[in-house]
Amino acid sequence: MHNIDAGCLLDIHLPTKPDILILPSQFKHFVKQVNGTVSMNPGFLCKHQVVGTYGRVILYPNVEERVRVDLLKL
Repeated sequence: MHNIDAGCLLDIHLPTKPDILILPSQFKHFVKQVNGTVSMNPGFLCKHQVVGTYGRVILYPNVEERVRVDLLKL
């Protein structure tokens, strides 16, 4: 796993706006829509002997609300 220096975040530019952005991390799992992009942290599927969460992503082409994300626990 690689870490990104927060000071470099201003230098990161995406040529197009993504429909979904998956950002796994050690922090609490979440799904949030920000400026038309669905951002999600699915969390860990398992950590040591503890079951965790995972994300199910469904894409619907040709409709306005084209991304559905469900966070599910094992």
